[in-house]
Amino acid sequence: MKRFNALPLLIALCSLIISGCTQGYVVHELEVTYHGWNEGYGKFDYVVNGADVKSFKVIDDIYAKDKNQAYAYGAHLIGSDSDSFGVFMTEIAYDKNRCYYGGEYIHANHPKDIRSEYIKTNGTVIYRIWRDDGTPYDQVIPNADVESFKVLSFGYSEDKNYVYFASYGVTQTKYDVATFTIVNPCFVKDKNSVKK
Repeated sequence: MKRFNALPLLIALCSLIISGCTQGYVVHELEVTYHGWNEGYGKFDYVVNGADVKSFKVIDDIYAKDKNQAYAYGAHLIGSDSDSFGVFMTEIAYDKNRCYYGGEYIHANHPKDIRSEYIKTNGTVIYRIWRDDGTPYDQVIPNADVESFKVLSFGYSEDKNYVYFASYGVTQTKYDVATFTIVNPCFVKDKNSVKK
């Protein structure tokens, strides 16, 4: 009796599983497609509308550009400047006009100005916490004023209305914004008190 060799079948099955979970752009002769996967929809594929196949350049799994514009996750980055568009680091890209995080416009003059734990986007400030497994958890900071929000030091940040403290999440403090001062890593003060 001849024995069945399962190794080729196992290799083919593993290749199919791995290729089914990939994400990114594929440039075909007449069109560009974007392939991805997420928990809500599973595997998806779609045509990148308006992409110029001849000049299309894949930058990474998220970003690409052609002679006309830049793309994130297969969608146009409206108002992007293709000539100056580049990727600074994972998920963070820029052009001469703006910066992008995960394909969304963020308030920053240059990628080096972006603090990885805070993201300003679409009228909100988000505090990003990295879990032990390397995945992000985003907390929207309620009532934060995007225009005046700034990161201080030692976990503190402020806007024109509130002082915030970050430690496994962001909490709004009762400090007086106008007189708030960080004395050192252990002490802060305002007109009402000195606190450890």
